Amino acid sequence: MQQLTTWVRRLQARRRQSKRPSGLPQTRAPSPAGHWMRRGFGTDKLTLVSRLCWLGVLGYAAVLLWRIGQPLPTATPQSAPFAASATKSAPAAALTEADLGVIFQQQWFGALANKPVAPPVVAAPAAVTKLSFILRGVAPASDPARSVAVIEAQGRQASYMPGEAIAGSAVRLLKVDTTQVWLDNGGVTELLVLPGEPSSPAAPTKSAGVAVSKPAAPTATDASELAALRDEIAREPQKIFSYIRLSPVRKDNVLVGYRVSPGVNRLLFEHTGLKDKDIAVALNGLDLTNDQQAQQALRELPDLTSLTLTVVRDQIRYDILISP
Repeated sequence: MQQLTTWVRRLQARRRQSKRPSGLPQTRAPSPAGHWMRRGFGTDKLTLVSRLCWLGVLGYAAVLLWRIGQPLPTATPQSAPFAASATKSAPAAALTEADLGVIFQQQWFGALANKPVAPPVVAAPAAVTKLSFILRGVAPASDPARSVAVIEAQGRQASYMPGEAIAGSAVRLLKVDTTQVWLDNGGVTELLVLPGEPSSPAAPTKSAGVAVSKPAAPTATDASELAALRDEIAREPQKIFSYIRLSPVRKDNVLVGYRVSPGVNRLLFEHTGLKDKDIAVALNGLDLTNDQQAQQALRELPDLTSLTLTVVRDQIRYDILISP
């Protein structure tokens, strides 16, 4: 029936074309059936592609679900050719002391030379010098090369710095400490200690003597001895520091002054008005708490004929005139 309808439509179309003028181009009327077939074929193609895609998605999901439900794979024994590699992957047994000894004896990096280890050299403590030098004062500085020591040699006092020869001799000053100095006596290191201080460098330093609250009234014997001392100082003013000793005092590595203490004879010290443990902070106007001014004051000591010493006692400053 459908073919008959198609044939009738084609016949009618030919009749219409025969009635058109000959000058016009002949055109073929579109076939409704062909248009329907083309449209139907395109729609069916898209539908087919979409269905195939869905089938692929469903198939992939089914495979995933199937794999999730499967048990985990177990290790399968390896064949003989891989036995060696399986043996290597096994954990190694713990090494014994004998095994370690064999390994150490192989000397993989060469034999170690057995060199004797030299014992540490311990410097012998310096002995106290037997030279006829007397240490009268010290002024250690933060820079050891700028320290000053007042040394009496051959009856004369002079100030020295490290490296200088003492009294024109071959003995040189090496180092200045708070209570002693080191001397180089022909290549031998010796100690020169302040009078009244222990000779051991490791011993603690303490002020000699006992504090005196008030100077005692001189007896007749003391008066004659005091007069003799004053005459001696008048002839040699620098000897005043044979009887009055100054030791540097530092707090937190900062110079705060010089502790005053008696020297070889307490008589002159007691009658100057000084007391044990007084802290001298100035000498003839020079600030003893300043390293440079303190060194300058100590270098000028041998040339002084009189001096004014400013001391601190119980947080009070006193100016004490010391003269022959």
